[in-house]
Amino acid sequence: MSTVGEVTVSSQCHKLLGMRDFTSARHLVKMNKQLGKDWQKLDQVEAICDVIIAAENRLPNGFMDYYGMLRATRFGPVVLDDFRRLMKLLDWRCNGLPSSQEAAQYAYQAWSMLSKPVMKARYDLDISSPMVGMEQNPNQDIGRGNDNKVVVISDDDDDDDGDQDMITMARTAKVFKINGKRVKFIPLKKKKRKDSSTSNVRKT
Repeated sequence: MSTVGEVTVSSQCHKLLGMRDFTSARHLVKMNKQLGKDWQKLDQVEAICDVIIAAENRLPNGFMDYYGMLRATRFGPVVLDDFRRLMKLLDWRCNGLPSSQEAAQYAYQAWSMLSKPVMKARYDLDISSPMVGMEQNPNQDIGRGNDNKVVVISDDDDDDDGDQDMITMARTAKVFKINGKRVKFIPLKKKKRKDSSTSNVRKT
């Protein structure tokens, strides 16, 4: 039989989930767990919050946080038994909580990706590179920092060949944010320098 305290906390969590205030709901759960409460409803609410918060907050390079949506360690293995336990916590027929079906859909989406070795390997490679996905979201800040200095980076490793070549920078390039800095990636283009000796030769 539920105690008065359990009913009160459950009602508060239900209200917060209905308002989609998942951060406050998760804070309420953690606070009660620190007080020694081990009600099953707390685990159910926490699972919903963890999954949806992960789904609504993409990784710095713009990818979905599939590991967070499964409450799994990033780059680590995903275990079927862990997924089944998570889906049981998210089962609306058992918990009757708002957003539980939404969380279950997110968890299943993440499992569909990470349970397939080839897709998981590709995803791990993608999220391990901070540069991937920047073209789709050039204003995305992919790191921490507060330096607004503009840093110019070239994608061309060729060096100036002295008298033979002249390096000129493209006048237009996208600006991204990396570690809080505005960074412009500018491709270098080579242009052959005209021979000054031939420019003075008059055609006869």
